[in-house]
Parts: sequence; C-alpha cells; structure tokens
Amino acid sequence: MVGCLVDMHLYAGHPEALDLLEKITDYGIANINRARVPAQNLTGKLTQGDPLEWYTLSENLYRAYQHTGKQKYRDFADVWLYPQYWDKFVNSSNPQDVRGFHAYSHLNTLSSAAMAYAVSGDAKYLQILRNSYDFFQNVQCYATGGYGPMERLLPADDKASDAHPIL
Repeated sequence: MVGCLVDMHLYAGHPEALDLLEKITDYGIANINRARVPAQNLTGKLTQGDPLEWYTLSENLYRAYQHTGKQKYRDFADVWLYPQYWDKFVNSSNPQDVRGFHAYSHLNTLSSAAMAYAVSGDAKYLQILRNSYDFFQNVQCYATGGYGPMERLLPADDKASDAHPIL
C-alpha cells in the first residue's frame, strides 16, 4: 500500500494519496507487531519471519521518506532493517548459512537494503548489495533466469545448475 500510494502521488498526482499514506503509516506505527523474528531455514521449521515477511517493509517506507521528506517514514523504515540476513553479505558473496531460506522474499528484502543505501549513503549497504548480487547470480540463478528451487535458497556450496531437492 505504501508503494502504491507513493506512486499514485508521484506519477499520477493523486491529490489524496499523501493523506492516505500518512493515515496507513500512522496506523502501522501504532499497531504492527515489532517482534521482527528473523526467518529461519525453512527445511526444518516453516517460518518466514514474524510478522510475515516484515523484512520487505523498509523499501517503500524509504521511498515515502524520499518523496515527502517526512522523517517518520525514514524512522519507521529503520525499524524494519534486517541485519540478521543482510550482514551475511558484508564480507562474503558466498555465505554459508542461507540454505533453505525463502528465496523470493530474501531476494526482495535486498531492495530494502538498496533503499537503506540510497537514503543513508552507508557503504556497508553497497557492499551487501554487491556481494548479494554475486551470490544470486553465481549460486542461485539457472540459465533460464529462474532461481529458488522449491522456493528455497540453495546451499552456498551448491550451484543452481547442479540443483537437486534440498528438502
């Protein structure tokens, strides 16, 4: 919803979009569970984080901050940073402990890391993005461009071209 409302105002000039953006963000600030339980290897326990995929929220909140300049969007985006996963890529493009994570949401969360870099300029996020790009290209990606067999990340010592069931 946040991304949609930002786009509605930015690209379509919708006159009510920013008021609605503020209203739903205020609701989220007051009501969304802040537990931020990291996702786990889904080969053992089925969890994608609690609340569900919270680690994808920062991207559009940072976009709202860029578009409006309102600090509350940046502050709320900062709540949803995901160092438990992103930091695995600070010093490695081949982390050893990401096997079995939900492939799509753990690629999507890197868009939030990109926006954290765009907003903060912190070089750590740029390094995370470079290394994670190499990881997804070199380990996760099939020749067709697909990735995530059975919707899971492959072990770092495996290659998508040699993929076999991991569950």
